[in-house]
Formats: sequence, C-alpha cells, structure tokens
Amino acid sequence: LFDTKILTDFMDSIRPLNTKIIAGVVLVKSAKMAHFMNDNVPGLVIPEWVIKELSSTEHETEAGVKIAAHLAKEFLNIADGVHIMAVHEEQRLPEIFKQIHK
Repeated sequence: LFDTKILTDFMDSIRPLNTKIIAGVVLVKSAKMAHFMNDNVPGLVIPEWVIKELSSTEHETEAGVKIAAHLAKEFLNIADGVHIMAVHEEQRLPEIFKQIHK
C-alpha cells in the first residue's frame, strides 16, 4: 500500500465490522524493483512518486527505507498495525523501526 487516502477510505468502510486491519508496507529497494513489481505483481501499483524518489539518488535502498518508514508511520495513524515486508533486506528492519519512532 502506498496511498493514505485509499487506506483511510477502506478503513472508513469497514469500521462498522469492528475488524482489526494491518496495512502492508513493502520496502522497495530500487526503481528497477518498483518497475518489476508493477509489471509482475497483480493488484500492486507502486506510484510514480516512489519511483522518482528512488531514481533521484545513488542510494536507492536508503531512499526506500525512508519511504517505507514514512508510509508506516502514516499508516499507524489510520490502521490497527503495519506489516513491513523487507524482502531479502530484513537487516534493514531495525533502521525502519528507528525512523518510524523518531
């Protein structure tokens, strides 16, 4: 998930069901990974702003960590929790958690 409006609208629609929801955040390591996921993962859309952010630096994974932390922090204010998926970058999770709790 990369859009707070989509999450907010979804949460508003299911609140009457009294169900707990955990929002998913993917650590996107590079613009190449973003393009691959957009082309090969049905239902997943990584927005252009994420791709531009990743493309604008030599340190794409670090930019991806910042994006994931930013989104997770926002989503924690909307959903009941966050599931961070750091595929093959699990060692980056502590860094993401630190940025979430700044």
